[in-house]
Amino acid sequence: MASILICNPTAPAPAATATGPGPGPELAGARVAVVNNGWMSMTLIAKKLAERLPADYGVASVRVHVVEPNGGATEEVLASIARDADLAVVGLANCGGCTSWSVQNQVELLRRGVHSVLLVTERYKKLADAIYAGRGMVDAPSVVLPITEATEYGAEDVMDEIAETALRGAAALLASGSAVRVA
Repeated sequence: MASILICNPTAPAPAATATGPGPGPELAGARVAVVNNGWMSMTLIAKKLAERLPADYGVASVRVHVVEPNGGATEEVLASIARDADLAVVGLANCGGCTSWSVQNQVELLRRGVHSVLLVTERYKKLADAIYAGRGMVDAPSVVLPITEATEYGAEDVMDEIAETALRGAAALLASGSAVRVA
């Protein structure tokens, strides 16, 4: 007798079984990496982070790594960040490919023990959450910014306000050491 195998493409999310990095280090004296996928707004945000994290939060250093928007960070960049940084800010998740690669970069850094925060626009937050679930990640820290058009094509004062929101949100999440569970 023949049998039929039925496959369900909507399998449940993987169970979260292991924990990510422990409590985050203090911002004062921390080494921060910024993973910039080259969007105009992310370049502005990276500049603000590099200037203000040391001045306002006592961060020891900020190193900006520019990566391909639709290719993610190379193994060399990820290894360098894991070796040389205590904390990371990853972005900008504001299109389908950029969201996928930015989430992947953040997940990989979290798995390597680097506390990381994703900068994501509100339009792509649901996509980021779906990708996290598929990667076995629960409650990954992110800062939600306005819709893509505002983050990329806004007037200078709007762009500066968005960069300020990213700075404050990322600093708060990095300092809190938000717990993340990794499968």
